Amino acid sequence: MRPLAVRTAVILVAVLSSRLAAQGTGCRETSYPPKLPAPNALVDSAHAIADLAAFAAPSKPMVFSVVFNEGDSIAHVRALDKNDAAAAVILANYARRALPRELWAFRVRIAGGDAP
Repeated sequence: MRPLAVRTAVILVAVLSSRLAAQGTGCRETSYPPKLPAPNALVDSAHAIADLAAFAAPSKPMVFSVVFNEGDSIAHVRALDKNDAAAAVILANYARRALPRELWAFRVRIAGGDAP
C-alpha cells in the first residue's frame, strides 16, 4: 500500500510541477480578449495602491498572477516572487469578483515611486 501512495505522490508532484513551469514568469501582449478591461474593473486599484505602497520598491517591482478558475468568481492571487507573498494576500483582498466562466487570468505589476 505504501509504494502505491509514494508512486501517486510522485506522479502528482510531476504533473503539478510541469503545469507551474509551463505558466512561465514573463509577460507579453494579450491576444485574448482583444480589448482589456480598465484596471479599476479588475482591482480596486485606489485602495490596493494605498495598502501596497509599503511593499513596493522602485528598484524591484512586484508581479502577481491573478487567476479565476473555471466557474469561480473569486480570484486566486499568487506572487511570482515568494518574497512578495504578504503583498499577494493584500492584493487578493482588492481583486474584484468576476462572473463565473471559463478559466482566465491576468498579471499585475506594481512598482514603487511617485506614481505606482
